[in-house]
Amino acid sequence: MAKPKDTGWADTKAAWKKRAGPHNITTGTGQKVTIKVYGVGELLVRDAIPEHLRDTVALHLLNRDKGGIGAVIGADLLELGKQNGSADTEAFQQRLRDAREMSKLLVAEALVEPKVTIDELDGLPWEDVEELMRICTGQQPFDSRGVRVGVEPVSGWATFQDAHREGPCLGEGCPRCEVARDALSSLHVV
Repeated sequence: MAKPKDTGWADTKAAWKKRAGPHNITTGTGQKVTIKVYGVGELLVRDAIPEHLRDTVALHLLNRDKGGIGAVIGADLLELGKQNGSADTEAFQQRLRDAREMSKLLVAEALVEPKVTIDELDGLPWEDVEELMRICTGQQPFDSRGVRVGVEPVSGWATFQDAHREGPCLGEGCPRCEVARDALSSLHVV
């Protein structure tokens, strides 16, 4: 079998690996963090999900196109409102506890800086933990500043032109380019 011809179009494996992060994220409360994006499926494959959370993870993955575990819990809440039974209430409460634990586990694994334990997440703003969970699972492609998680194509953006109105581009390491890039992307791949 003949070796494929190198056309020069495709990126290298090293460049591809860089796209995995880490990513600089600003949360809704303004907290700046650095994360690696670990999807729930990857944590499952890495055997980092405790046995008692595997059903919750499965429900999240199977319903990702509908909003993940949040959508499942919402449907459960609607059903519970119709039935109003105590056994169903306990099952619903357990699903909420499991979803919270899954979110904490995922965020604790993903955080590069500051590094926190699962227990330390209890003292932090819950809306930030939920936002980071959505980012880690690919449900939210932008952080709270509006910066894309990953690589944003910058060729069509006037941001670079605006950044250079006070002077020309200084080439590699240009501080004006860095300011423009920080405003557009959480990941800086050259």
